[in-house]
Amino acid sequence: MPVTPTYPGVYVEELPSGVHTITGVATSIAAFVGWAPQGPTDLATLILSWADYERQFGGLDSRSLLGYSVNQFFLNGGQQAYVVRLVDSGTAKTAEVTIGSAPKQIIIDALNAGDWANSYQISIKNSTASPGRFQLQVIYAPSGATPAVVESFNNLSISKSDSQGRYVVDVLANNSNFVTATVPSTTTTAPDDTSTPEPLINGAPGNVLNPNNGDFETALAASGGTTGVNLLANVDLFNLLCVPGETNTTVLGELDTFCKDNQAFLIADSPDTTNFTTLIPGPGFPGNNSAL
Repeated sequence: MPVTPTYPGVYVEELPSGVHTITGVATSIAAFVGWAPQGPTDLATLILSWADYERQFGGLDSRSLLGYSVNQFFLNGGQQAYVVRLVDSGTAKTAEVTIGSAPKQIIIDALNAGDWANSYQISIKNSTASPGRFQLQVIYAPSGATPAVVESFNNLSISKSDSQGRYVVDVLANNSNFVTATVPSTTTTAPDDTSTPEPLINGAPGNVLNPNNGDFETALAASGGTTGVNLLANVDLFNLLCVPGETNTTVLGELDTFCKDNQAFLIADSPDTTNFTTLIPGPGFPGNNSAL
């Protein structure tokens, strides 16, 4: 701002520069793709620690390389990573429970497929002070352990146009880490109280998808589409892509192209039989956005 002289002397006035500072961009945001027994399947999930991965995707699992790769990433100083969970859509099942019957019915589904949800139960208790409203609790009740309430939602309604904005479907969709709700068209009244908590049932992680197998590569969708690795196209930024265990050169070539299109770099695994001599001719697929 202009200087107002008050006495003779030298005054310095700083003028804003037209040169703007270049803001740094992260260069170590990794993305991992593979099979896991639980976790979201319809988006690339941002995790900021190994604890995040354990909570959302189940931690280490001897059936898959994914957890081990993510674990090593954070142990070696990684700070941000996206995870895309692949599943066999034909055998992976989402646990659910139907509470009550028409016209007092509500359907509760687990947030994603897997047998993890079979350890959870749902309790309904109607309000005596506000008829038509009810409380829904999500209870963690694994075999041999004392049940514990992990989520509780009060003052819920089965009305989509609820004046208080407590429509059960919307409240669970926006706030629950475990379940979603569906209100059948035949439902006109809140479900009755549950005498005992109702367990979610029939959840299953589906067939394990192993790298280099056809079902894994179909779910990976490296050649294009909107599923599998292509979910990463919806995130703001990732720099490194890793599909642990995948060594099919055709698929790796497609992943290299995907990385080029998304300004990222592929960290590719090599077959167990690889040695210095076999690597001399090159990785076996074209592309400049990858390394073995």
